[in-house]
Amino acid sequence: MGRGFSTAALTRAGSNTTEATTTSTTAVDLITVSSLSIPALSPIRIEYVGRKTSGAAAVVKCGLKINSTVVGEAVVGASARGYSASATDQAESGFAFIEIGPRLTSYVCGSHGMQKSAVTSSGAYALGSVLDDITGSAVFPTVAITDVVIRGISNSALVTLAVDELHVYVFGTP
Repeated sequence: MGRGFSTAALTRAGSNTTEATTTSTTAVDLITVSSLSIPALSPIRIEYVGRKTSGAAAVVKCGLKINSTVVGEAVVGASARGYSASATDQAESGFAFIEIGPRLTSYVCGSHGMQKSAVTSSGAYALGSVLDDITGSAVFPTVAITDVVIRGISNSALVTLAVDELHVYVFGTP
């Protein structure tokens, strides 16, 4: 006999639906969902859309900050830690999601995610990856989550990175 599933098992805790952009060649905070109150033992899902403009052959990358801890910095030469786009001089857009398990002593790295970017004009695949280095900068804090921040960097000031539609969900008990 299978387990039942209810849509009430996933609850949106907060969102930010205002696009944020950067051309910064150093990592910056882009978009934030704040005033959250997610207990440390609650698993969460983070999802958002990203895009880059044409203008140069440059990579854009996103990273993740939980509360004041940058767990996965947006670094041009690092493994994917959030939305990323190819180095080809073309406009791209895509999606990323990250799921984080309960955070408690000795269990501070449980996460997984995926991202994909496609050529905006045609929909052709440009770049996709498993987010295998989400905690590449620090482990997840073991306190309540109050803020989820997507950070970003562009490899060229001629290329804009944009993120939008940041949603944070909390998993309940099915």
